[in-house]
Amino acid sequence: MAKEFTWGIDLPILVVLYLVLIIYIGYYSYKRRLGVSVKEFFAASKTLGYVALGLGLFATIASGNTFLGYAGQAYRAGGYGFLVVPAFYVSILIGFILLSKAIILSNRKGYVTPGDYFIDRFDSKALTIWLLILMWWCTFVQFFEQSIAMGYIGEVTSGGYIPYAVAAALFLIAVAILILLGGFRGTALANFIMGATMVAAMISVLFGLIPILGGAETLSKALSSKGVVVALSETPPTYLKWVSTVILIMFGVVAYYQVWNFIIANKDLKSLRMQFKFTPAIYAIIPTIFVILGTIGLALFPGLSRMESEKVQLYLINEAASRSPAGYVLGELLLIAVVAATVSTAAAVIFAMGSVMAKDFYVKLINPQADDKKIINVSKIIMIALCLFAYFIVMTPQLTLWEWVVLKFQVGLQAVSPLLLSMYIPWVNSRGAWVGSVTGFAIVVASYLGKFTSIQGFDTGVLAFLINIALVLLVSYLTKKPEEIKRALEVIT
Repeated sequence: MAKEFTWGIDLPILVVLYLVLIIYIGYYSYKRRLGVSVKEFFAASKTLGYVALGLGLFATIASGNTFLGYAGQAYRAGGYGFLVVPAFYVSILIGFILLSKAIILSNRKGYVTPGDYFIDRFDSKALTIWLLILMWWCTFVQFFEQSIAMGYIGEVTSGGYIPYAVAAALFLIAVAILILLGGFRGTALANFIMGATMVAAMISVLFGLIPILGGAETLSKALSSKGVVVALSETPPTYLKWVSTVILIMFGVVAYYQVWNFIIANKDLKSLRMQFKFTPAIYAIIPTIFVILGTIGLALFPGLSRMESEKVQLYLINEAASRSPAGYVLGELLLIAVVAATVSTAAAVIFAMGSVMAKDFYVKLINPQADDKKIINVSKIIMIALCLFAYFIVMTPQLTLWEWVVLKFQVGLQAVSPLLLSMYIPWVNSRGAWVGSVTGFAIVVASYLGKFTSIQGFDTGVLAFLINIALVLLVSYLTKKPEEIKRALEVIT
């Protein structure tokens, strides 16, 4: 079992200073705002550079769940993550590339949220709301994953003096101040700093923390009885699970509201392309390091329970700190990076949800005449309400962080097929989108109620997504109308 935590008062002080910095970024961004407008508050008036947006987008994807959940899943799966994580994290970029057309449409048509695109493309408020609800679930689950992670992290970094519930509340307060003051500009700048912090921390883990924990020797010990060698010799369902996980993550991230924000905040397509030149290595290497840590945990802390394994990375950091002064310093840096990942994702997610709910739900359904100031104020109220709601529902986590990952993407995927297909194929219509997304969602719900979440290792949510795609294309083709195709071409061409 893990030793008692050994951190001194310096760690909570560093965490507090970090949170103060985040709050200052919100204030700084407030002072730098270019007027009070929806375009400024929700997209920073498209004035941020590709480096800031690229690292910021990585920071919002590589969340506290990535730090804690992936290491925990690698522990429970005996290193199986070695086969999956590098592939699906790089595959995320494919999803981003497919969504990159949003920047063209945003610049030409003035879209700020995915709802702006849905209502223009499908001409259906009901379908727009339905697809946004599917995306909302995916995005909101990511947010309360961060709340769970913040509770764990705060409890550890305070040496156990701050309880889980109090720690989660303190982090949420810092997040709320950042997004309310800074808008998207503050959120993106904070994410950029957090992304840079994570990259620095992961380099220190690879060349410092892992050797302190025994390096290759400890890793080989973990894999000798349970790991990649075993996984490679398993039956075909293992490979089907690998393939379905890649698809799940590749397209699942497209359902995040905040991904849309970071895509359309680019000045133009050239800026977005520049991101894809320097980010693939980051997306491949950093998550793999988390999996290495989780696998090392098999050797150092065997026999952890399902929920205890969620904290295996924190146990490893503590172990390294107890072995040497260098391990203590590097452990502090990694814990600060975990805080950075968690806060960055929470801020980006809650901001994106507030903007979508204000502009797509409030304006389109309740007050179409609302001006920019009113929309921004409503979005801020929604953001505060979401923080409070998330806090209450995360006090008793019943699933592991990885289980939440799978569930959120299975639902979110069912909105992704109408979104992406309609951007490229003019005859995709609302009837196909309805049939495909509702059928896919029904399969996901039935699989959970019937407790058959995979078939021969292949995830049923991904199977539902593939059926969804087929139905969107088939029904749309069979019911296409010339006037609808003409209208669609005006939107997407």
